[in-house]
Formats: sequence, C-alpha cells, structure tokens
Amino acid sequence: MRHIVFALGFVLALATPAAAQQARTFAPSHLEAAREYLETLHIQKVAAAAVEMSLEEQIRANPGMEPYRAVMMEWAREIFASAEAKTAFAEVYAEAITEADLRALTAFFRTPLGQRVALIQPKMAERGAEVGRKLAEAHQADLIARLERVKPTP
Repeated sequence: MRHIVFALGFVLALATPAAAQQARTFAPSHLEAAREYLETLHIQKVAAAAVEMSLEEQIRANPGMEPYRAVMMEWAREIFASAEAKTAFAEVYAEAITEADLRALTAFFRTPLGQRVALIQPKMAERGAEVGRKLAEAHQADLIARLERVKPTP
C-alpha cells in the first residue's frame, strides 16, 4: 500500500504544473504555430523520456515502486498524447514565444539539422540529468556540511 501511495504522489507531482496553469486566450494562429513547433520537436517523445528519467530516479530511491513502472509509463504516454496535453503545452509555448518566432523556430526544426537536434534532445536531457546526479553525489558531503551549519537548534 505504501508503494501505491508513493506512486500516486509521483503521478500527482507530474500533473501539478498543468493543473496550476492559468487560462489565457491566444489567437488560434498563435496556438497552431505553437502546436506545429512542438510537433517538429517530437514533444511526445521528449515528454515520455522525461517521465521515464523521473520515474527511474523515483525507482532508484524507492525500489518498491518497480512493479508499477509499466503502468505508470503507459499512463504517462496516454496523458502526453492527449489533445488536452497538446493544448496545454501549446499554451505554455504561445505565452513565452511570439507567433513569428514560433514559425521561425519551426522552419529551422523542419530542416535536416533541426531534426537531428530535436531527435537527440531526449538523450541529451538524460545525459544531462546523469551529469547532474553524479555532480550532486560527488559534492553531497559539502551540501550536508552547509546544511548542518544552518540547521536550527531545538
């Protein structure tokens, strides 16, 4: 049961940013530009890779979650493939990037070089996370020492 509660916490942590998003109105052409951009980035593959990396870290920290891996990955793939997710991601990008810039980015990512860059992003994110994990582990003693210095006394 403890593992199910932990798994649910993991799932809710993934869902929180989308749920916290405020509703905004964008021109349909702006949202379409964002959707096209995200398609050229293969956002579903990138999101699935990010979920898999996060899940891997959770399982490393709590091996009892291993039996739930397949179900959680299936759930995440379905969520990120949904129209709801595509719209939510498009709104995030539409808010941050102008329509003209989205169209320019899309044009680049449709080129052979752009596609090579887009397709290596999940692997690069995975490798970057691994670098971060190794750096954190290598310098963990320093962090613990710093935390001890500011630890409140009872």
